[in-house]
Amino acid sequence: MAKGESIGAIAFAVVFVGILVGGSGYLYVKYTPVDPLVQAEEHLKSARKLANAGSFMPAVGEFSAAIQIDPDLSEAYRGRGEALLNMQDFYGAINDLREALIANPDDSAALLLRARAYRGVEEYDNALKDLDRLLVLKPEHRATHQIIANIHLTQGKYQSSVEHALLSLAQVPASSVTNRRLGWAYWGLEKYEDALEPFNRAIENDPYNLHGYYGRGVTKYFLGDYEGAIEDLQEAIKNDQQRTDYPHFFLFLMYLRVGDEESARTTLEIHQASRRPARNADWPGSIGAFLLGEMTEDELFERVNETGNPPDPELVMEGNFYAGSLRLIGGDRAGAIAFFQRCLETNIYTFYEYHSAVAELRKLDELPESDPE
Repeated sequence: MAKGESIGAIAFAVVFVGILVGGSGYLYVKYTPVDPLVQAEEHLKSARKLANAGSFMPAVGEFSAAIQIDPDLSEAYRGRGEALLNMQDFYGAINDLREALIANPDDSAALLLRARAYRGVEEYDNALKDLDRLLVLKPEHRATHQIIANIHLTQGKYQSSVEHALLSLAQVPASSVTNRRLGWAYWGLEKYEDALEPFNRAIENDPYNLHGYYGRGVTKYFLGDYEGAIEDLQEAIKNDQQRTDYPHFFLFLMYLRVGDEESARTTLEIHQASRRPARNADWPGSIGAFLLGEMTEDELFERVNETGNPPDPELVMEGNFYAGSLRLIGGDRAGAIAFFQRCLETNIYTFYEYHSAVAELRKLDELPESDPE
């Protein structure tokens, strides 16, 4: 069967060529076959236009129509995979991009897209395989180095993250995102002075950069510059359009570090009162209530244990970090160490609290310099 015949019929164009010819009373119509591959190309053009406009769901429909006509159209699989990726349908994207790469194993765009999709479902080893293949095809590919830097940062492979971030920044020095990630990688290596420079660049290139201020704030925190840390956390909160909870929690801890309990309580109480859902109705609200002394440690971990058996490891990690932080500020070194160590046992590398627990343990001489890497 030839291409385009998979739907079981050939389309026709209808052209009216005359009516009532010779007074016969008959209508003469001419039928002209339309090439199905031309139809597939039209669907592909329409899909691209929709995708470029951000209309991903209609674009998926048009890509699908092109694939139905021509099941071997690898470009349609790649396009539909990218649209699904933008819709955060990561597994759907992976399946389509697999088809595109079967047809063309050296499709660098499909490799990059599939790596992003694998990263979306935290299949980091598969993502890195695609990125390694892409570097063979395009050794200087900036986006590849950027994504590898981010994955290695997530995995706690800080030195490798630094190296790939620098390779990416060699081509685009002004990238706020890559500078910010470079700052976090240096922070993970406890190179706090080195971390300040990329965080500064991230903020210079994007003055409303919530995460740049946040990163620089916690870096100053571990340099002992608590006043500077407080200023940056205040700026992060001011630029946070989504009203994120966690900068408020770190700001609370920083105020306690400088002995300003009144400001710590006042700012967090204002935030807690403005939350939706209110107070301790959800997990972040429970953390705020715990920090303010409205929940005990036992009550906090009861909330964690309510999430399942075993409980949600992300909540276990966060609960242990904030409990350890209050113990440490209150002078209970042994209790703080125990909580921070339990935090690390979760291996939740993607959270600031995890990395902060690592840094606290190193400051307390309770973690080897080489762990984790």
